[in-house]
Amino acid sequence: MQSIIKDWAVVAEKLGKPIKILDETNLNKILNNTESIHPKNTEDLFKLWKECDKFVNSLTKEEWKKVSQIASENKLELADELHYSKYADGYRLNKSILLNASRLKSLETFKNYSEQEFKKFTDYKVNYGSKESNIFNTLLLRVKNLHEKDSKFASWLFPKNSNGSVSNYLDNKKFEESLRTYVYFTNFIRHQYLDLTTKEPYLDPAKGKFDSDEKELSLRLDASQKRMVIFPGTVENYLQNSLRGVNHKFNVAIVSDPEEKVFNTRGEEDDQKIFDGASYISPYESRMENESLIGKGATGTKKTLGMSVHKNVSSLYKWAEFPITNWKMKNSKGAYFDMENVFKKMHNIPFNLDLTTDFFGDHIVPSKFTDGRDIYWKKGFRYYKLKDWKFLGDNQYKLIVDEVDKNGNKIDIAPEYDLVSVNTIYDLWKVLGGYNSMELLDGVLEDSEINHDFIYELIVNVGEYDGSGEFDQTSVR
Repeated sequence: MQSIIKDWAVVAEKLGKPIKILDETNLNKILNNTESIHPKNTEDLFKLWKECDKFVNSLTKEEWKKVSQIASENKLELADELHYSKYADGYRLNKSILLNASRLKSLETFKNYSEQEFKKFTDYKVNYGSKESNIFNTLLLRVKNLHEKDSKFASWLFPKNSNGSVSNYLDNKKFEESLRTYVYFTNFIRHQYLDLTTKEPYLDPAKGKFDSDEKELSLRLDASQKRMVIFPGTVENYLQNSLRGVNHKFNVAIVSDPEEKVFNTRGEEDDQKIFDGASYISPYESRMENESLIGKGATGTKKTLGMSVHKNVSSLYKWAEFPITNWKMKNSKGAYFDMENVFKKMHNIPFNLDLTTDFFGDHIVPSKFTDGRDIYWKKGFRYYKLKDWKFLGDNQYKLIVDEVDKNGNKIDIAPEYDLVSVNTIYDLWKVLGGYNSMELLDGVLEDSEINHDFIYELIVNVGEYDGSGEFDQTSVR
C-alpha cells in the first residue's frame, strides 16, 4: 500500500494534479513507517489510499495515455490489473490490496471472506448413498457411521465421554462450529503462505464482475493460487553452453495484443485478446530449447515459466510459446500478424561467411545434415531437389539443383540456381523454398519443415573453433 501510494503521488505531481492529502507534514511519516503500524497511522494510511483512489478515478483518457510513460521514466511499478483495474465507472485502485491491508486494522473483512468460503464449502452438493446431500450433512453422517462401527480411528478422532456418549461432539451446532473454525484457520494459513511466497496474494487479475469486495478478494485469491503451483514444482533449467543448445541471451519484442469480437453459443460478443499473452519464437530457438532439455522429449509448442520479484509485486510468469513454422507463414498472409514478416524481422541480420564448411573445415553435404532426407521445394508449378552446393565467395553460392516431378523423379537440371545470393538466414530460407519446403514421404512430395531443420544444423555447425578445450559455446563462435 505504502509503495503504491508513493508511486501514484509521483504520477499526480508530474501531471500537475497533486493528491489532496490530510496533512503534508505527516505524509512521509505515514508512507515511510517501518515500525509496527499504530492504529492512528493505519487510519491515516487508509484515508490517504481513499484520496489516491479518487485521483486515479478522476484521470481522463488523455491523462491515462501519459501514465505509462511517467511510470517508465520514473521507474514506477504500476501494473495494469495488478495495482489498478478498469471498472464500469472508470479506473480504480485494486480494492483487493485495500482488503488485505484492512486486516491490520480489523479481521472483520477476513471473517466475511471466511464465512463466504464456509458457505461455498457447506453448500457443495455430494452423493452419499442413494441421496444427494450437502457436504456438511454428509460429513456428519460419515462421522456417526464411524462411531456406530466403534472404529479405533473414530475413537481417536472424537473420544467418547466417561458415560460412553459422543453426542456432544456430533451435535449439529457443535460440529458446525468445529467445521467453521477449521475453514477459517485453513483460509488464514493459506493467506499467510501466499503472503510469504508472493508478497501480495491479491494482485493476480480475477475474471468476471464482482458484486462485493469479498467476492473480488475470493476470486483474486483463487487466481493467485492457481498460478502459484510452480512453487512446490521442480525447476528444469536449460543445459548451459551446449553447442546445439540455447544461447545465454536472446532478443524479445513485446507488442500489443489485438482484440477481436467473439461469437459463441451463448451469444457473447465481448472483445477477446487473440493471443492472450502467447509468444511466437524462432523455429531455430525452439530447436535449441529442445536440445537443451535433454531426455525430456520436448518438441514444438512449450510453456515457459518464470518468477519476477519487484518492489510492489512478486509474480509468476507463464506463457505459451509457439515456434514459427512454414505452415503458419503460408497461412497468415493478410492476417493481423503476417508470420513471414515476423520471421524476416528475426532473421534478416546480414553476415559474411561460408555456410558450406563446418567447424572442422569439412564440406557440408545437405542431405547428411538432415538424417539422409533430401531437401525439396516447390516454386510455381515446378518442383526442385537440392543435391549439393558451393561457396563462390562474397556471399554468392552455386546450388546444384535438379528439377523433379511430384514423385521426386528427375526431369532436368535447374541452371537458374547456378548463382544465388545469401546475405541472411531469411535469404537462405527463401532460396530453399521458403514456406513451400517439401520432402519425399511414401513416394510423394509433401509440405515439410526440412529447410528449417537444415538451417538449424548450419547455425550450430558453422563457425570457428579456437581450440581451447571443450567444444562448446565458450570456444566456438
